[in-house]
Amino acid sequence: MRRWARPRSLEDDGADVTVDVHGCSVEEALYFVERCLSAASSAGRQRLHVIHGLGGTDPRSSIRAALREAIARGEYDALTVDSVELSGGGKTVFALDSGGGRLTGRITINDVLPRER
Repeated sequence: MRRWARPRSLEDDGADVTVDVHGCSVEEALYFVERCLSAASSAGRQRLHVIHGLGGTDPRSSIRAALREAIARGEYDALTVDSVELSGGGKTVFALDSGGGRLTGRITINDVLPRER
């Protein structure tokens, strides 16, 4: 079984969810972004903030570059993303269609980790 890195943090204030994927591989970060988008949208949150950093010296292996490529390919369109703010810094903000459901509790890291088999 594969051992996954965990996001550094995940915070849910009831309106916005913020996930910090520093230390994750590109594959892990994209997985967590998709899981967080799905959870945040289902819970009726307004925005997902993804803290990923600027990337290293090789832009082909940076989370930031991979995330922007996935956005350009439309990979997150089905997750009710209303708009995406690509800051010049190390953060991407997804504005979500807040017409989704309402989760009574907060989204936690355990909600987005891979299920063990």
